[in-house]
Amino acid sequence: MAIVYFPSCKFKAGYPETSKKLAEYINNRYGMIITGCCRGNLELLTEKDIAVCVCNTCSAFCDESSKAREVVSIWEILVKDEQFPFPDYKGEEITLQDCWRAYDKRSEQDAIHGLMRKMNIRVIELAENYEKTRFCGTSVLQIPPAYYGEFAPKRFGKDVPNDFFQPYTDEDKIERMRSHCADITTERVACYCVACANGINLGDKQSVHVMELLFSTTK
Repeated sequence: MAIVYFPSCKFKAGYPETSKKLAEYINNRYGMIITGCCRGNLELLTEKDIAVCVCNTCSAFCDESSKAREVVSIWEILVKDEQFPFPDYKGEEITLQDCWRAYDKRSEQDAIHGLMRKMNIRVIELAENYEKTRFCGTSVLQIPPAYYGEFAPKRFGKDVPNDFFQPYTDEDKIERMRSHCADITTERVACYCVACANGINLGDKQSVHVMELLFSTTK
């Protein structure tokens, strides 16, 4: 059996320093195998392997197109890690943006909340949270790549609400992101999805990836 970590191409590109720190930590702490792009490595997983993901798209691909015995989020592992050096944010209020791609993954969502509590962060909830969220930045304001449906026909097909993915102009995307962010009152918005974070930034709010908070990459 192998525990294989999929680091997410978009996460690595968006947060290179944090991605490197995470990969080093989980390799040293758990002996995880650090692989590359999920699309090119799904077929390497066997019925005995556990796939660990930081990205919900990678997770969907592993769930639906690999032989992995189990697919878990990295958040669910870290929240149980008694040796992790959690930083202290001294009660800072940070809004938490839940991601549509994980709307039905309550264990992952609970892990995110647990990690923020361990960092002494006061979580400010949005009205559309947990299973109610339909937010995923501008990624839902355009037609997804065809391979999304090929690798995860349930998550990006059967699970998709009617008229969910629609093409919008760049101007409309900005307007919709600003409208979404209008009622957010905290200085920072925590995200665990790159697309969500990009959308929050486009809406003129300051996003911070939860993994950045964990590794104190940004203060």
